Amino acid sequence: FIEQDDGTEMFVLPRSCAAWGEAFPPIGTRVTYDVVVDRKTGMPRAEGVLAEESGGSLQPLARRRRTERTEPLPRPAAPRGRRQYGTMARDKGHFGFIEQDDGSQMFVMPRSCTAWGEALPPIGTRVAFDVVTDEKTGW
Repeated sequence: FIEQDDGTEMFVLPRSCAAWGEAFPPIGTRVTYDVVVDRKTGMPRAEGVLAEESGGSLQPLARRRRTERTEPLPRPAAPRGRRQYGTMARDKGHFGFIEQDDGSQMFVMPRSCTAWGEALPPIGTRVAFDVVTDEKTGW
């Protein structure tokens, strides 16, 4: 994954890094890339990864090329278990809601938020998640 300037991650395949012999660049290398929709998964990924020259030195983190698409990428209808994306919208203490990229709301329990120590992420945090069926309710 490439860590983007906003802190989110962009999926990348080694073959997209021709400048490094189709291998990943060293950790911390600042890069530019195009965002494409993967034909197989329908999800965004980095393509044409190149080193970003900044006054002769490379700096950590990543930056997208200015030529990238600015409108949202189309998201296919996702079956349960497929990675989804959204923003933490509401915290009700014992549960919360994520606003998905399509504008709909997704219920979330703190115990599902392992990256935050089983607590809900702060409101406004960009999140990636999998949709699963609750064993108790069947939903």
